Amino acid sequence: MPVVEWWRNLSRGDRVRLILAAAVVIALGAGYAIQKHREPHVPGRDDRLISTTGAAARLTAIQLGHHPGPANAMLRRIDSLLELLEGDCPADTRGDLERLTIRTIHALARDGISVEPNGVLGGVVGSTNMGATADCAVFFHRYAERQRAGA
Repeated sequence: MPVVEWWRNLSRGDRVRLILAAAVVIALGAGYAIQKHREPHVPGRDDRLISTTGAAARLTAIQLGHHPGPANAMLRRIDSLLELLEGDCPADTRGDLERLTIRTIHALARDGISVEPNGVLGGVVGSTNMGATADCAVFFHRYAERQRAGA
C-alpha cells in the first residue's frame, strides 16, 4: 500500500497523534544537538598528558622497569594516588611522598617483602584511618607494619 493511501486511511485522531509524536522526536533531537554544542569541551582526566619527569613518572619507572610515556595507564594511576595523598597530607609534597614510598619499598624489601609503588600508594590511600593531617609518614609506617604482620 503506497504511503499516500495509508495516510488517507488514518483517522483524523491518528494523524494528529502521529504528527505530534514526530514533532516530539524532532524537538528532542534538536534540543540534544543544541545542548551538545552549547557546552564547552571540558578535558577529562584521560585528555591530559602527565609529566614524564616528576615523582609519578619516577615511581612508575620503578614499577614498570622502564620510563613511562605521558599517556601510560600506570603513570595515570600513580599520579592519581599521589594527588589523593597530597590532599590528605598537605605538608607533604609529591617529592616527599615519592621518598616515603621508596623508603617503604626498601624497608619491606629488607624484610623479604616485595611491594611495588602502586601497591604501597594504594595501600596507604586505602587505609581506613586516613584523614587530613600534616604528615603522611605515619600512614606509610602503618602500611609497612600491616604488610609485615600479613607476611
